[in-house]
Amino acid sequence: RQRTEIDPLQRLRLLILEAGTPLDSFIDDGHPRLPPRYHAIGARIAATFDSLDVNLKSDSSMRPNVAAAELKWGIANQAAEEAMSAPHPPGDPQAAGLMDTFHLWADSAVSSLGTVNDTLAKDLRKDHDVVLQDIERSGWLAAIAALISLLAIVAGASIIGRVMTASVERLVAGAELFAAGDRDHRIDVQIPPELNRVAEEFNRMIIRIHESEHALDELAHRDGLTLLHNRRAFEDQLKGAIARLERFDERFGLLMFDLDHFKQINDTFGHAGGDAVL
Repeated sequence: RQRTEIDPLQRLRLLILEAGTPLDSFIDDGHPRLPPRYHAIGARIAATFDSLDVNLKSDSSMRPNVAAAELKWGIANQAAEEAMSAPHPPGDPQAAGLMDTFHLWADSAVSSLGTVNDTLAKDLRKDHDVVLQDIERSGWLAAIAALISLLAIVAGASIIGRVMTASVERLVAGAELFAAGDRDHRIDVQIPPELNRVAEEFNRMIIRIHESEHALDELAHRDGLTLLHNRRAFEDQLKGAIARLERFDERFGLLMFDLDHFKQINDTFGHAGGDAVL
């Protein structure tokens, strides 16, 4: 859902805001290269709206807001097309009015998409909580599986001797390694067939838990707004780089960027506008 719904929504909001740049420049100087640039952005906006319409078919509650945003963008686009139909003299009130109409409806479309984005983000957080609950349940299942394995050791030692005992001990050792945090260990039990099936199911469970933990770790190391790596990821990378420097004399460079006067964007367009720029 992050890839097919939230990411396109955020990309669409940025594209709509970006579309105003060539329009404003055309009103100012009427350069002929600006309308094709605007049309290219408009084509990407239309394609993104189409993909969202497909991806949100299963979620009827979101589609009205997206449809409303698409309608508002259509009105804004119509005003832009009329404004770019011919160059305008400086200070032309008709051109200024069309530009104001575009920005009014474009901002309204962005606002409607923001409402959808917030709702989807809440749903994604709920999904995240469900994953955490599943991991907790998996821990209990692992403990139960370890207990069953211990009982099987006692029973197997008295029934089939060394072969059963060796198989059960491998199963128990795998459960203990898993409980100790070794997510890469796999249990290999060939005989008896019953324990082989248990080991295979346990290995599949370990893989599923490992995938869930990896997904959670990825979420914890990325910024929710920009999807870039966050401070936690930076600190992990920096610690590793310093350790390699101290151990192997492996050099590294640190490049820092700063956005000057970004407060002016927040003061002018609000924090929602600042988020869109980021």
